[in-house]
Amino acid sequence: GNLSVVSQTAGKFGRIFAYCLPTGSESGSLAFGADTSYDSVQFTPLLDDDRPFYFVNVVGVSVGGRPLPVSSSIFVNSGTIIDSGTVITRLASKAYSELRAAVRSAMAKYPVAPPYSILDTCYDLSSYANVEYPTIAFHFMGGTNLVLKDVNIFVAPSGGASQMCLAFVANSKEGDVAIIGNCQQKRNLVVYDIDNSRI
Repeated sequence: GNLSVVSQTAGKFGRIFAYCLPTGSESGSLAFGADTSYDSVQFTPLLDDDRPFYFVNVVGVSVGGRPLPVSSSIFVNSGTIIDSGTVITRLASKAYSELRAAVRSAMAKYPVAPPYSILDTCYDLSSYANVEYPTIAFHFMGGTNLVLKDVNIFVAPSGGASQMCLAFVANSKEGDVAIIGNCQQKRNLVVYDIDNSRI
């Protein structure tokens, strides 16, 4: 809206900003205005929507290089937003069920830990020096992919490796907007180019 920092600084910087969210003790960054380093960034179109969020078109999700067996309409019908103010990514229940099943299959050799609050898929990884995490990727309209690293896939809600939980949950009701939260954005440069309707 007109009160946002982006709108208020548009005359000086244009309507473009970027951030890189940190993990743990790292430092992150926030920048306003165009930069030549953005030339190598993959963009996907921002969708035209009257609601005050940044909507994108997710066309699929894959785990371990295999697409989840869900129709892209699951993502399109409810819409998907990128939101740095939401911690855990929320998906339509069908998409989440398939994602969870694929992750559980990939993590089958590791001992299960109790769930934590809304996080229902947790593992005790405290005895493992090296963990083979599955890759998870979001596929966007235009061919852009967001490939998640282990820090984007699991969180340690109690602070240690004895309870590492999948950082995704199902939406509470069908039709709710899917949200790509800040956990999945960490260590990625996210560029919002509002004037060119892309992210």
